[in-house]
Amino acid sequence: LGLLEHEHPADDGFIVRRAWLTIVGKAYEHFGFKLQPDFSGPNRLQDASVDIACSRRLKFRIGQFKTPFSLDWTIASKYRDFMFRALPVINLSPDRDRGIIAQGELAGGGVFYAFGVMNGSRLNQSDADKHKDLVGRLIFSPFRWREGSLWQGLHFGGSLTYGRQELGMAADSAAWWSQGRLQNPATGTTFFQFNNSVRQEGTRGRYGLEAIWINGPLSLSGEWLQVQMDGLSRAGHQGDFSISGYYLALSYFLTGEQQGFKGGMTTQPKPKENLDPRQDKWGAIQLLARYGRVQVDESLLSQGYADAGRYSKGATSYTLGATWYWNEFVRLMLNYIHTAFDDPVLVSGTRRVEDENALLTRFQFLF
Repeated sequence: LGLLEHEHPADDGFIVRRAWLTIVGKAYEHFGFKLQPDFSGPNRLQDASVDIACSRRLKFRIGQFKTPFSLDWTIASKYRDFMFRALPVINLSPDRDRGIIAQGELAGGGVFYAFGVMNGSRLNQSDADKHKDLVGRLIFSPFRWREGSLWQGLHFGGSLTYGRQELGMAADSAAWWSQGRLQNPATGTTFFQFNNSVRQEGTRGRYGLEAIWINGPLSLSGEWLQVQMDGLSRAGHQGDFSISGYYLALSYFLTGEQQGFKGGMTTQPKPKENLDPRQDKWGAIQLLARYGRVQVDESLLSQGYADAGRYSKGATSYTLGATWYWNEFVRLMLNYIHTAFDDPVLVSGTRRVEDENALLTRFQFLF
């Protein structure tokens, strides 16, 4: 349950951000499954997958699940530090998709990998063309065995997806990467979107580099991402274009807890003591800050692939936050997000905005 307040007063109010029922299970040691519907809005299926575990080094996953791409994207929503994923991650990463991957840990957990083949489409969408995407993510933790080392908590790596696309806006817009648009996740404002006449008949590659350093209560993380689209055409124009972004984030536990890391992603922090005011115990307090940036190729606007009179060539986001962990199942979150657009964005009629501010709170209960 969350309270959303920003500069679109009609959208202020209490909302149920997520109401997911996760059903997981195992059978005969080597087989597992996950089924996760979402009841917070129009019913839809988030995950429906089967795992076949040969060993810790090799496990196959088949069905609909998160594409292995990006540190921030692969972390479960219920364990994320911030209420929303970073601006470039939520706009440039692939969605949940259908396919098959092989993944596992090597070198005693010092290397995590995930590689496979997926439709290259979006959540609950069938493949709109006959082509598939190759996907992969590789993470290194080279100092994890060096107890007491300053670099023990350093993890870094990269991700990619690559495949051919034969799609047109708006006929196949549901299958396009991020529906062919960029949005401010805190307010829902679209600050870039392809025109309906745009078509792609060429390769699309997503590339990402990531790193996180955890040292006691402090953690620093960052990513660079890019979507490269070749063979993009409209009204006599054709070319190759890219959209890129990056973010830097900082987290610090005032109460001394440490962020965990396993299987290529951060894990749920556990308070040193649970909230119990009668015994003068107050749980865990985490402070947060993040800077994010997304920028499109300016030719996409100047050559009419998107409406230059309505949209912006980029956006920058600043987030400050605090989280109060009552115990490992309950937390209270507060985020302030300021987003500035490179160019004024038309949001309704003749109203344009150059920046937006959002104040969000969330009460989260896991069971």
